[in-house]
Amino acid sequence: MHLSSHFNKETLLAKGYILKDNIMQAQRRELVCKFVPIEQIKAIAKASDISHIDGEILEQLVSLAKAKILN
Repeated sequence: MHLSSHFNKETLLAKGYILKDNIMQAQRRELVCKFVPIEQIKAIAKASDISHIDGEILEQLVSLAKAKILN
């Protein structure tokens, strides 16, 4: 599935992600932002800004995004 160009490295860097950020993590966060409503992000992550969220919480949000993509 081709998601879109806003997941490419150059676009992520232009959004403020830095090279030391793992680009895969940045892509995962963008996927969550695109497909998971902010209310659900807040409920799971206890924050609306997911730029510093990783680990199990990010995995839960990515799983939710994947489920929404498949529906």
